[in-house]
Amino acid sequence: MSKTAQGILVLFLLLLLLAAGLLSGLIDSERWQIRQLDVEAPFKRVSAEQIRRVLAASPERSFFRLDVEDLRERLQHLDWVQRVSVVKKWPDTVQVRLFEHEPVAIWNDKRLLNQSGQVFAVADVEALSDLPRLHGRDVTAPAVWDQYQRFNNLLQATGTDIQSVTVSDRGAWQMALRNGMKIRAGSRQLDARLGRLADSWDALMHLGRGVPEYVDLRYPNGFASKWPAREPQQRTMPTDTGTANSEHAKDKTQTNQRRYG
Repeated sequence: MSKTAQGILVLFLLLLLLAAGLLSGLIDSERWQIRQLDVEAPFKRVSAEQIRRVLAASPERSFFRLDVEDLRERLQHLDWVQRVSVVKKWPDTVQVRLFEHEPVAIWNDKRLLNQSGQVFAVADVEALSDLPRLHGRDVTAPAVWDQYQRFNNLLQATGTDIQSVTVSDRGAWQMALRNGMKIRAGSRQLDARLGRLADSWDALMHLGRGVPEYVDLRYPNGFASKWPAREPQQRTMPTDTGTANSEHAKDKTQTNQRRYG
């Protein structure tokens, strides 16, 4: 290596060391502190104060040394946070963009579903007891939510909607409507079966026997229905001696089924 090349290399190394020293001084300087927090969020379930507390809990206040990925992960652990992004903006600002879960259903009685069918946990699920209750395996949650919306739209035309759903491991659906009726829908041709029920709804109600206890849609061309047993009637019969004797009808559970096709 020529003397000229050696001189250039030495000069480059000296400049590199100088730059490292200056940068180290800048990073360690107290002048470069985080002084401003910009937050974009719906603020329905998560407050700006909660976000500030997470930032305040960080031991690092330097703009250069603040770990935005660590901050993002800690914000992600707040209840109701669906996703969040954190970026630093020169010279002293941290920008947070936060998206909240929108709860649409209670999942397996302990957690919630959001608008995308994603399962998430919060502290007080029962505070949202008016939401529909869905039950199934976690891996099926997005599909169950999608089907629930479709089936509910079909049944809302009858004047009621679905209060709860249970989907078995084999994919069989059972539902409870808000009017008290239960539906056994099975696992196949669910749209066609529920559509058949909706189309026959007026005829079913015009029987004058009230809302069925359940309907079973697992028939190829119709469905079966069962009504609650009626209260036994009491009759008073006279005897030969002129005294009255009461005869009560026996309390029997009757299953009344009618098939519609």
